[in-house]
Amino acid sequence: MDLRSVHEVKQPKGEVPFKVGDVALIHDEKLPRQMWKTGRIHELTKGRDSKIRSVGLKLTNGQLIRRPIQLVYPLEINFD
Repeated sequence: MDLRSVHEVKQPKGEVPFKVGDVALIHDEKLPRQMWKTGRIHELTKGRDSKIRSVGLKLTNGQLIRRPIQLVYPLEINFD
């Protein structure tokens, strides 16, 4: 097993864990988990391999930020 395969982001085929409009919890190592911010995904960014690598989020205060998918946890909240 080489180093590249160890750091590969696992995304199940046919299933995208993130969608535009989803609500997500944003990891912050300086705060306990119950104080992490939430945001709504407004943009997905794919890498050269066509896998989602980062997301653009809109926070509750209107601020736009970008985070890698390793630091974003989608919440199972459905507004449909």
